[in-house]
Amino acid sequence: MTTNNETLADRVRLLRTHGARPKHHHIELGGNFRLDALQAALLREKLPHVERWTAARRANALTYNRIFQSSGPMPDFVFPREITPGHVFHQYVVRSTRRDALKTHLARCGIATEVYYPKPLHTQPVFKKLGYREGSLPNAERASRQCLSLPIFPELGEARLMRVANEVAAFLRG
Repeated sequence: MTTNNETLADRVRLLRTHGARPKHHHIELGGNFRLDALQAALLREKLPHVERWTAARRANALTYNRIFQSSGPMPDFVFPREITPGHVFHQYVVRSTRRDALKTHLARCGIATEVYYPKPLHTQPVFKKLGYREGSLPNAERASRQCLSLPIFPELGEARLMRVANEVAAFLRG
């Protein structure tokens, strides 16, 4: 969008980032409306690879599961034990009560992770009018403090995947 109206430009920027300012602090309902002609052309080229990429993500998830299941007891650690048909694994999300320390450890090892939802939706300013407050939805709040996404991209490769899983297991057992 092009405009010389700074107020309108600011509002459009806010809406295109899901209403978040700063990141993960949602003050308004928004969306991701950034598909332009170039992105559409790129997606058309990628479409023939989707099934192969999906299979690779699922294989990566199965490998993570195999390693975590055989790693012995890891207190307060949850991973997706069941892989249902059709699950693409856009993200491979684990839970740990030591999430932040685990994230820091993996970063020191050169392993990128992400916390996608550090604040539950009901605590976002955009939903304040619904009347929920901190403590209203304890399971969502606990999940927002514990969830961590591990690398799962199709090109990860078994050696790197095993390194990630082994670092996670070693940290949690240590």
